[in-house]
Amino acid sequence: MPGPWNLDNMSLSLNATHPSNNYTEYNVHSLFGHLEGKVTRDFLVNQTKTPIKDKRTFILARSTFSGSGAHVQHWLGDNNRTWTDMTNSIAGIMNFNMFGVPFVGPDTCGFFGAKDDELCGRWIQLATFYPFAREHRDDSGGGPPHEPYDLAEPYQSWAREAIRDRLQYIRHVYTCLFEASQEGQTCFDPLLLHFPTDDAVFEKTEHSFIVGDALKVTPVLTAGQDGVLPTTVKSYFPKGTWVSMKDYSDMVTPDPTKEGEWMDLAAPNSKTDTVNVHLRPGYMVPFQKQTAVSNTKYNTTADVLAHAPLSLVANRDSDGHAQGKLFLDGGETLSELNNKEYEHYEFHLSANSLKKWVLNVDAK
Repeated sequence: MPGPWNLDNMSLSLNATHPSNNYTEYNVHSLFGHLEGKVTRDFLVNQTKTPIKDKRTFILARSTFSGSGAHVQHWLGDNNRTWTDMTNSIAGIMNFNMFGVPFVGPDTCGFFGAKDDELCGRWIQLATFYPFAREHRDDSGGGPPHEPYDLAEPYQSWAREAIRDRLQYIRHVYTCLFEASQEGQTCFDPLLLHFPTDDAVFEKTEHSFIVGDALKVTPVLTAGQDGVLPTTVKSYFPKGTWVSMKDYSDMVTPDPTKEGEWMDLAAPNSKTDTVNVHLRPGYMVPFQKQTAVSNTKYNTTADVLAHAPLSLVANRDSDGHAQGKLFLDGGETLSELNNKEYEHYEFHLSANSLKKWVLNVDAK
């Protein structure tokens, strides 16, 4: 139990001994939730016992431990409808990625507190890149509903466009989460993890983050003043040329004589705008543009995956190179994963060629 309570608050005495192994509660208390998740998943994937034959699991757990991501997904627990808690959610997701739980997210828009449409609109823009994104509130005392359709304009439109924007990047995030499930990597990182020699990235670590090694996201984390929305948001860019995913002709290039530079970006305030996202130098990402065909906008994951054209968006580094990965599968069966009956590719773009490697070469 976090907070100002004793460790044995609402729990067994810490000197209690477990008879099966003689471990004290003091040493194993934090493993209880972890082991609950493990045995639950073990049952559900046991093909002689499970009621859901050959299906992958989604087990949302509140109590976890380092490495629990091998068995369950996690949410960050009850939070408040405040700008501070929205900012803190970024650090929470970064932490749990390092703890081995990459599929994680907070209660978007907050669990406790009064309704705040501007805050909720910005929070949903940020949630575009949460690995796990949902709204969840205290029904008994958490204030009025704050679902996207209950928001005033322009916040309702921000929410709608953020949800659609999320679907455009789903292949990239899904590829990273698959690789995390196989190799134990992270998918939602502070800049300092990728640019450790740049001292500036150790300041204000929540202001921007890297998704799947390649996408730099800069949300708006402050409220407007006196009814006026902020028109700009500051973001630190390490050296190199970063390409806006909203407009490929819009590039951010810090002073090349420095390690990086703080830059002003336009705040996403219009009804059709989305969170600022920039593609890192030397990387490429799979992307399914919402309006690529007849200005069609898709509202479900299934529609986007089935109908939106799939492209690779590349941003060459100073040597003219870019790299990226793509994972494709049916998304439901365990046997497809176990037998490696999926498609997993690595791409390298150089000055005169695009090369592709098949990574699941030992498929059954």
